[in-house]
Amino acid sequence: MKITRGSLRSLVLALALAAAVAEPGAAAGPSFDCAGRRGPVETAICRSEKLSKLDLRIDAAYRRVMRAWSADPATREELRYVQRRFLDDREAAIAEPDDGLARHLEAQAILLEAIDTAPRTGFEGEWGNVAGGLRITRDATGLVLWGNAVEPLRFRWVCDVDDRGVVAGSGFVAPPEAVAANFPGWSMRLERVAGMVRVLEVGPPGTETTSDGRALAQTPKCGRRGSFDGTYFPTRSRLGTE
Repeated sequence: MKITRGSLRSLVLALALAAAVAEPGAAAGPSFDCAGRRGPVETAICRSEKLSKLDLRIDAAYRRVMRAWSADPATREELRYVQRRFLDDREAAIAEPDDGLARHLEAQAILLEAIDTAPRTGFEGEWGNVAGGLRITRDATGLVLWGNAVEPLRFRWVCDVDDRGVVAGSGFVAPPEAVAANFPGWSMRLERVAGMVRVLEVGPPGTETTSDGRALAQTPKCGRRGSFDGTYFPTRSRLGTE
C-alpha cells in the first residue's frame, strides 16, 4: 500500500487521539467547555488529564500577565499575537511524534509562567520567548550577552550566543568583531520596545533580507537556518548556567 504524506499525517493524528482517549478523564479543566462538537486538538485536550492541566496552566498564566500589563498596550498586543500563533500551531503539534501536543503546550506554559511583569529598565536581566532566552549581565569590562534557543516543535535548529556588547544609543549591539571570525560583518542588535526586547541578527552589506529586516542567509549563531531574531519578554531565571 502506498503511504502518502496526507495519509501518514492522518494516521499520526488518529494515534495521538487514541492515546488521549486511553488516559483517565480530567478531574478539572480544561479552560474551555468540552460540551458540543470540538476539533481534533480540543477533543484530545478534553480527553486527557495531562493536556487539560497544561491548558489550565496556560490560561491562568496568560491572564496573570495580561492583567499585570494593563498599562502597557504594546507588550500586551505582542503577547496576544504570540498566544494566537501558539493556538494556530496546535494542529501541527498534534501530528508530531513523541507527544508533540503535550510538548507544545508545556513550552507555552513554561514561557508564560516565567514572564516577569515587574517594570524593567535597560537591557540587563533575562529575556525569553518560547524558543529560548537571553541573559545580559555586567562585569568589570562591560555587558555580556549569553543565551540559547531551539526550534520548539521539531528541534530542527539550535542557537547559542556568548558575546560581549555595547550600548549604542537606544540599542545593545554585539559588534561584528565579537560575533564570529568565520562570519565577518555580522552583528546582533537588541532594541528595547515597550516592555520587551527585539533581537535582529544583521549581516554585512548586501545580505538579502525579508521585508522586516531579517536575514535570509545562515546566521552565525544558529544551525540549519535558525535565528535568534524575534521578540523576547522579561523573564525570571529559566536559563542554565554557562
